[in-house]
Amino acid sequence: MTNKIHPLFPTAIYQCKVDGHEEWKELLLSKTEHQFDPNTKTEGATGYHLTGEARGKGLMHKDEDYLMFFTEIADNIRGCLDGAGVNTDMHELHFMKSWYTIKEYSDSMGEHFHACADLSFVYYVDLPVPSGIIFSVDHSPNEYFGGIYDPKTSGRSHIHTENFINSRSNFIPVEEGDLLVFPGDLPHTIPKESDDKGTHIRSIAGDVKISLKKEYIDLETGLIHPSHWRTF
Repeated sequence: MTNKIHPLFPTAIYQCKVDGHEEWKELLLSKTEHQFDPNTKTEGATGYHLTGEARGKGLMHKDEDYLMFFTEIADNIRGCLDGAGVNTDMHELHFMKSWYTIKEYSDSMGEHFHACADLSFVYYVDLPVPSGIIFSVDHSPNEYFGGIYDPKTSGRSHIHTENFINSRSNFIPVEEGDLLVFPGDLPHTIPKESDDKGTHIRSIAGDVKISLKKEYIDLETGLIHPSHWRTF
């Protein structure tokens, strides 16, 4: 596993190269029960959803045929957490949702985030070259005073050159077999890839919640293990 932290962005975004991509790609392309036609509208909704999450197909991780694939994804996520200095021996990863993203080459996806997740991930299956994803933040943590990096017309802007210090967004190029792991509340956008025609399974995405392991019942921080929950 090659693990990379993107240092030119004020939030930790991890990019990993997952081993055995050709094997995983064959599996992910061959199974159709979690797939959909992106050109068919979702019943009761406007527009064309490009994700299985919005089409009742967001539980891929419960399919036993994907057991080894999601185990590999989880191992890589633990590697990313370890790179952040997190003691992963204290924690468990809970995959809440996972889905295909299927799109036309010319489709784009507007800015959004995954509000329910501690971490979200995207594994890239079938991509044209070049491809990428854009992450953004409301304001740069390097703002020396309020509004210094706000977009303004020429002659009124406080900055003369856009760079990683004053940036509010960052385009990260991706390749097949890449895994991105990032905070679920980090806004991101998918730009269109080309004007070519054709549908492709772009990625597998998912949401993860991090809990303490069962034995940790005396800590004031961290989500207590779900086995200790009680529904009334």
